Amino acid sequence: MLTLIVHGTFARDECWWRPGHSDAETSAGIGPTFADELEIVLAREGLVGTVWTPAERVGMPPGDFAWSGENSDRARVKGARALGERFDELAARMGCTEEAPLELNIIAHSHGGNVALEALKHLTARVRPRRVILLGTPLIEYQRSLRMLRALLAVFVLTSMLIAFAAWVLLAVDWLFGVLGVLEPGDMRFFLTAVIVLFLSSSWMFVLLAALADRVWRAVCAPFDRVQGRQSQVYGPTPARLLARTGGRQVLLITSHHDEADLMLRLGSRPRKLFDQLVRKRWPWAVQLLELVFLRPFIDWLAFHMLEAVLEHYALGFSWVRCWLSDFRLTDLERSRAYPPSAYVRVDVTTLLQASAIRPPSVIAPLFEDAPRRRLRRPGGDRHVATLVDNLQEVGQSLSKQIKLLHSRYYENEVILRIIAQELTKETVDWQSWARSHALRVSLGGTELGPEVAPAPTEAVAPGDAAAPGAGAST
Repeated sequence: MLTLIVHGTFARDECWWRPGHSDAETSAGIGPTFADELEIVLAREGLVGTVWTPAERVGMPPGDFAWSGENSDRARVKGARALGERFDELAARMGCTEEAPLELNIIAHSHGGNVALEALKHLTARVRPRRVILLGTPLIEYQRSLRMLRALLAVFVLTSMLIAFAAWVLLAVDWLFGVLGVLEPGDMRFFLTAVIVLFLSSSWMFVLLAALADRVWRAVCAPFDRVQGRQSQVYGPTPARLLARTGGRQVLLITSHHDEADLMLRLGSRPRKLFDQLVRKRWPWAVQLLELVFLRPFIDWLAFHMLEAVLEHYALGFSWVRCWLSDFRLTDLERSRAYPPSAYVRVDVTTLLQASAIRPPSVIAPLFEDAPRRRLRRPGGDRHVATLVDNLQEVGQSLSKQIKLLHSRYYENEVILRIIAQELTKETVDWQSWARSHALRVSLGGTELGPEVAPAPTEAVAPGDAAAPGAGAST
């Protein structure tokens, strides 16, 4: 049996996912890594020597299982294929066969979870995934949307409206100053009415044509998606195939609804809804009515669709072509058909990560501080501005040493380590009982339990534990 860890975006060169002592902040050799601590916790549960050790014994160190860490869909797919090949090579070196396959536990952080899910599609019969645990992984789904045609329609409509408006202005000037003497007052009212009607009809016609084009595009793509075995999930096998791969075992997804990375990606994929909640609903009803009639088609069905495509390209890492042909979004696990509760069980550890968001003072921190920066003051320069900039830099550096982003706290928390150990060592775990006993939040089959209905953490016993004193504490 092998337990390995898949790193996330920009983490290829970090040390936390490898065995060997290091510091999480500086990568200096002063403390145990997440891999080391996981090995210790698993050893207490009777699972000794599984974290990376079997792979290292046959000459495949953790670096062989790393992927580029680039923030792009292409890098994640390429990394998943390479990871699947590494698994098969490892199974061959260990002498595993289809009858006696390599049992594999995968723990993945951030987008490394998407790489791991995608890698499951490339496994051979010599490798059998035993447990899959995802830490803060942004699960992504998509919907076919012809944004490219939407953009072309928008350009056509806007161009037509600009031409009509320019003609109206020229005719208005002629009517006011009598340059050509073509228009009478009645004619001016007619042209004014015609421009307003053209403005409204063309804008809402744009919305109808764009919606019709999306429906046609989805109908055209549906047979190809079915042949390729796709639903709406971007990475990994379908839920049915996933369960077949894991022997019916659900993927454990450990998340936090206060995860900064997850929040930023969700905001980036849904700016229209954010604008609607924070801005539009605060306007007076008269302004909302005018905006609905005159501007809604261009704000909602043009500007925000284009903005979403740009954000999906830069934040989620999808190519421009895919962003213009599909609408990507972070999945809503409570209502998703792509990642249903039958295949994914989610444990929300927000309360744990919030308690560990502030870094404790460290006696060794001064040893790793940056060298004093050169002052920005120069002869002839503005000394006050230079001092202000320098002080702002010092404040920023000080805050960065005090505040720890929640997205990286998944692999620095004692209780999360115990959750992972429970999943890896127990045949079944009642996560609802676990959530109640530790004042966490868990969603199973659409039923959600949270801290507001949980008893005190000290009253319950964790699954597989004799007792769970201090279970709500974090590192």
